[in-house]
Amino acid sequence: MKATELPGLNVLRVFAALYMVMFHLHPSFLPEPVAVFFSRGTSDTSLFFLLSGFLLAHLYAGRRMDEAGQRRFVWRRVARIFPANLIGLVFLLVAQSLLGHGGADWKTLTECLFLVQTWVVGSEHALNIPAWSMSCLLFFYLIFPVVLPRLERLKSETLQVAMLALWILSAVVLPELARWPGGLDPSAWVQHLHTSPLLRSTEFMLGMGMAVLVSRRAAPPVWWFGLVVPLTLGLLFFAPGETMAINNGLFAPLTVSLLLAFVNPGPLVARLGASRPMRSLASASICIFLLHMTWIQVFNSWLLPKLNLEWNIGTLALFIAVLLGSAVAVDGWVCQPVSRLLTGRAVRGGRPAPARGNLPALNAQPS
Repeated sequence: MKATELPGLNVLRVFAALYMVMFHLHPSFLPEPVAVFFSRGTSDTSLFFLLSGFLLAHLYAGRRMDEAGQRRFVWRRVARIFPANLIGLVFLLVAQSLLGHGGADWKTLTECLFLVQTWVVGSEHALNIPAWSMSCLLFFYLIFPVVLPRLERLKSETLQVAMLALWILSAVVLPELARWPGGLDPSAWVQHLHTSPLLRSTEFMLGMGMAVLVSRRAAPPVWWFGLVVPLTLGLLFFAPGETMAINNGLFAPLTVSLLLAFVNPGPLVARLGASRPMRSLASASICIFLLHMTWIQVFNSWLLPKLNLEWNIGTLALFIAVLLGSAVAVDGWVCQPVSRLLTGRAVRGGRPAPARGNLPALNAQPS
C-alpha cells in the first residue's frame, strides 16, 4: 500500500455508488423500510462531491503546481472522465435506438459530449442523466489548482471557520435563491440551482478543506460537529420545500463525519478496501454511474418483458452482476488504457498500470 492510499474510502465509494443505483432503480419490490432507505438519493450527491474534493486534495496537498503542472493536472483529469462519458453516451444512444426511443438534436448532443450541459439552464439532465455530475467535475478540475494553494495557506482555525461558512452558503443561502421571483421557469431554475457547477463547487471545496485539515491532524473539533449537526437536523425539519429539492450540501456535516470514519477504518474494512476486487470496483465507479441508468432502461423495456420476469431479488442480483461486470470491463480494458494513452503513461501487458495513490476521480449522481 502506498502512503497516499486510503483503502477505507474504496469501500465508501462502492457503497455510495450502489446506493445511487438503487435510488434510481426505485426498488418498490423490497421491504418498505429498505425501499425508504434507498429513497434518499438527493443527499448522496453531496457525498460524491465531498469525496472527490477530499481525494484530490489528499493526493495533491503540499505539491507545488506551476502553470505547466496545472495544465497537466487538468489534462489528466479530463483524460480520465471523457472516455467514460463517451462510452456512456454511445451506449445510451444505441440502446435508445434499439428500443425505439427518440434521438437527440445536435446542440444537446454537443453539450453532453463536451460535458457542459450543467453550465446553462435547461440542459442539465439531457441524454445520459448521470453525466451531469461529470459536467460539474469538469468545472471543479478547472478551479482545483487555483483553490488548493489558497486553502493550504490558511491557518487551521481560519480554515475551519471558512468551511463552516461554505456549508452555510451552500445549504442555506443558495437554496433561498429558489424562492426569489424571476422570469425563468421555476422548475428549470430550481433544477439549475441543484446542478450548477458553480454553486455545487462549495461542497467540492469542503472536501478539499477537510483533506488539508486531516493532513495537519487538525480535523474539526467536537464543538464544530456539536454546532452543525443540530443545525442540519433543524434544517431537515424546518427548511422550505425548495431547499429540500435543491439540497446543496444540506447534510454535509453528517457526510463529513461519515468520511472521517472511513478515512481511519478498522483493520477489517481496511483489508476489504485494499483487496483487488474492491479496488477494481472503486476505480470503475465512474463507469457504474454512466452505465447504470441505460442498463435500467434495457432491463425495464426489453430484457424483463422478453423473459416474462419482474423485479425481485433474483432479477436484482442479475442486474447488479451485469452492471458491475460491464463497468469493470469497460474501465479496465477501455477507459484506463485510453486515459494512459492520452496522458503518455505506460500500459503494462494490455492492462493499466496501477495509478499513483489509486485515487481516480470520484463522481456524483443526479437526484
